[in-house]
Amino acid sequence: PGFAEAQCNLGAALLQAGRAAEALLPLETAQRTRPDAAEPRHQMGRALQVLGRIDDAIAQYEHALRLDPGRAQAHDDLGLAFAAARRFDDALAAHRQAIRFQPGLASAYNHLGVTLAQTGRLPDALAQFDEAVRREPGFGDAHVNRGGVLAALHRLPEACEAFGRAVQLQPDSAKVHAYLAQLLQALGRESEAREHFARAAQLDQPPAASR
Repeated sequence: PGFAEAQCNLGAALLQAGRAAEALLPLETAQRTRPDAAEPRHQMGRALQVLGRIDDAIAQYEHALRLDPGRAQAHDDLGLAFAAARRFDDALAAHRQAIRFQPGLASAYNHLGVTLAQTGRLPDALAQFDEAVRREPGFGDAHVNRGGVLAALHRLPEACEAFGRAVQLQPDSAKVHAYLAQLLQALGRESEAREHFARAAQLDQPPAASR
């Protein structure tokens, strides 16, 4: 068990470092050594998903969940894989399972909201983003998604407020500054809009060459 855990940890560390292809070998070793363990299957699913092997990732997540049905994060990751495969009903069910097993998992509410928005159910999506930021007030991506849905629902002042919070949480995101600038401009707040357009352009510049 100690060797398998070490191999699984190595694979997870490589994945975290953006080296998904290199993570496969230690994760395969961990699976062979501990075929009854869910974690190597779960991490393998994540690595395969990063590599674009979505169907293989789904199979790994499902195997992990057969071994450990209450693994909320694996349900959430499975939902992302289903969404990538455009299996939206399956994605919704998986994210809801994640919430059932771990009601405090803010990412599951956020991902559920994204999938609902993708299927055109904007008020339902907004309710999930509201819950995500209630559970985790510092969740920048959920504030961004919440602002996007509010804008799509033509609730521009509230969308502007959501993106303002997102900018506080993600001050180095050119995209978030640009979205906020567009909303401010639509609301006639030209001076503030110019500030954020300028900041977005500054952040979008490639780094200067070292001397």
